[in-house]
Amino acid sequence: MAYRYLLNSSMIVARPLQLVQWTSILIIVIASFIPGDLVAPGRWNGGHLPAYLILTLISLFLGRHTLRRPGAIVRVALAISSLGLAIELLQPLSGRTTSVVDFALNESGVVLGITIYVLLMLSAKLVRPRGTHVAASMSQSIEHTKSRN
Repeated sequence: MAYRYLLNSSMIVARPLQLVQWTSILIIVIASFIPGDLVAPGRWNGGHLPAYLILTLISLFLGRHTLRRPGAIVRVALAISSLGLAIELLQPLSGRTTSVVDFALNESGVVLGITIYVLLMLSAKLVRPRGTHVAASMSQSIEHTKSRN
């Protein structure tokens, strides 16, 4: 029974993504709490946007969210935004300061990640009208291609 779980094709992809997701969270948390005297001023701001962008994309792809359920995408955004807010509010404990600019960069990464995800889903035609099956969608696409030739 367990071998079926391990051989499931979606799990083969999901396990490395989960590892990358948790590693990303760990890196964000550790980097955010490096004591203030060890951080050169202004040099860390460039990492906020890409870190939260990558974390958002990984989380969305890992959850296999569809555009038909925007509530799931919003929950991912809220969870990652909450992480960023909590980190910013707790940073004074490590000798650093809370920064609105850092939080804005975090949120920009989340918004950009969602935008990229939505554009990728739309371009990959993974969004089908409600009630349309994959086979029907594929046959319509093939017929449309044949009629164009």
